[in-house]
Amino acid sequence: MPLTSHLKDKQSPVRQFITESFPELALAGSQGAEGKAAAARFALDDIVALPTVVPIPVSVETAGRRRHATVAGQALDYLVRMSLPDFELEQTAAWVGLDMLRPWPNSHASRVHAHEMLRGVYAMAEQTMQEPNPAPDDLTRAAVILGWCESIYRAGRLMFMVSSTGVLIMRSQSPEELWAAVDENLLADLRQMMVPVTPVITGWADEIAAGARYEPNPMFEGSRAVGGADADLAVGDLLVEVKTREQVTRPWLREALLQLVGYVLLDLGDEHRIRRVGMLLPRQAHMQTWTVSDLLGDDADHSLPRLRQRFRGTLDEVDLFS
Repeated sequence: MPLTSHLKDKQSPVRQFITESFPELALAGSQGAEGKAAAARFALDDIVALPTVVPIPVSVETAGRRRHATVAGQALDYLVRMSLPDFELEQTAAWVGLDMLRPWPNSHASRVHAHEMLRGVYAMAEQTMQEPNPAPDDLTRAAVILGWCESIYRAGRLMFMVSSTGVLIMRSQSPEELWAAVDENLLADLRQMMVPVTPVITGWADEIAAGARYEPNPMFEGSRAVGGADADLAVGDLLVEVKTREQVTRPWLREALLQLVGYVLLDLGDEHRIRRVGMLLPRQAHMQTWTVSDLLGDDADHSLPRLRQRFRGTLDEVDLFS
């Protein structure tokens, strides 16, 4: 199971190791004086107090808000990376997801049709990104298509096919019809979320142009051992996750931070040299960063090698590398 699933399982040795390595963070946002003090020290209280300036559109039906939020989050991640240098479709989870839908010999007609439709709109998205000056709305639509494809990779082909997106694809008679069927609420929501994040993206682009290391969708040496783990992006020594949650709570922030420090530990050989982690929160118009040293309560250069060595032992002990 992937890192996120390990973190949801309190009996997982992976979660237990991460929380033991970051004991104060593991308490942040919990009941009691220690939990409240940790929440304040890591600025969780400040983030929770932020207003939601880009809410999910009220026109999105209640039953569809969760699905809307998931697709919007995936699509915004693509919009961010498309705004930075060296975006390559072949190196994305969207490309992997589309390939997972590829029909086999004698595949059911439904799978053949779904792949034909999705492959067609994927090609339209690729063509849009290759244009010298693509229309912003077309880029936004392309990002949604890539988010659909990534959903296959994340959820699996069968779950995707029974989702509302899968049903939409099956009902479409041509890639052009499917391209035009992207929900206008979703497009409007993405346009609004890009407004507060654009200055942050511009800053990262300037850093990259000045020579900062940039890695979209970084994988880690220990990713395979936990069944998969890839972050959104890394710029210099900063590892970033884009989080489009509408209502932010202290427990949710704690779990999101545990995910980020889990990635740090999974970088077993320190390939990415991560010394800061951050969350880009477009709905709150906020970018928050933390140093790994602060989250550890100790100097990262001193502590990380020892922790990673022990973490490798934990992965070996539970046979997660096999």
